[in-house]
Amino acid sequence: MNIHTLCPYLRIPGQCEEAFNFYAHVLNGTIKDKHYFKQSPMQDQVDSRANWQDKLLHIEMKCQGFTLMGSDGFPEQKGQPSDNITLVVSVEQPQEAINIFQSFSAKGDVIMPIQKTFWAQQYGIVQDHFGITWNINCH
Repeated sequence: MNIHTLCPYLRIPGQCEEAFNFYAHVLNGTIKDKHYFKQSPMQDQVDSRANWQDKLLHIEMKCQGFTLMGSDGFPEQKGQPSDNITLVVSVEQPQEAINIFQSFSAKGDVIMPIQKTFWAQQYGIVQDHFGITWNINCH
């Protein structure tokens, strides 16, 4: 088996575009691809009363070292964005870790404050205001 890449795909119902714009800002990423339900052959599969026509069917963001993809999903999908996924951001400089952690925690919930640990110069866990859990790590 020769896996070329593994890419996290996030479902953030109703807030995907806002979340990815925020992630692009915090992680210095670039939105490379964006498709709305209203622009796709699937436009008739979502209820226009749910205002889902203007929601994202797919978005892709490129950052240094990884790609992050996502969608608002379908209105009828169940579950929370944070169910069974945690994203880890590893950086080289302790101050980078602190800056990223502070950006995510400004409107989010701190699970473990950013701090020196026995394995890292800086490490912290935060759930952002979109419900995604992030581990910020600087070895």
